[in-house]
Amino acid sequence: MGLAHGGLGLRSTSDHAAAAFFTSWAILNAVRELDASLSLPEARAGADVLGALTAFNAQLAPADAITLDTAVASTQKTLSQKLDQAGWDEQLAHATVTGRATLLSEASIGGRAFLNAVPAGRTRMEPAALHL
Repeated sequence: MGLAHGGLGLRSTSDHAAAAFFTSWAILNAVRELDASLSLPEARAGADVLGALTAFNAQLAPADAITLDTAVASTQKTLSQKLDQAGWDEQLAHATVTGRATLLSEASIGGRAFLNAVPAGRTRMEPAALHL
């Protein structure tokens, strides 16, 4: 899961490859427009680009699908956040009531802060003492 959802922020490269592809493709097009004398490969919306769009949209709910123009105009971070949110929504949808409560608790602001709390009072453990 992403950091925003209580995870370590480690992402699957195969899940996020399309987001990286769109960003690279947009940069290639921008460079081509800036200097037409460069011998860059043709950057048109061919089968690879449409395939990446299909792969990206397959990970989203149908109502959240994006167009090619939106994909190219977005940053990789924005596209990856969209995928993270879709994964989070799916995980919540398939979780039990207890699992959903746990996920929401851990992902909330300060949800895991109790792990850093220093015990005090009666709940505090006394240091080990050797009685002779």
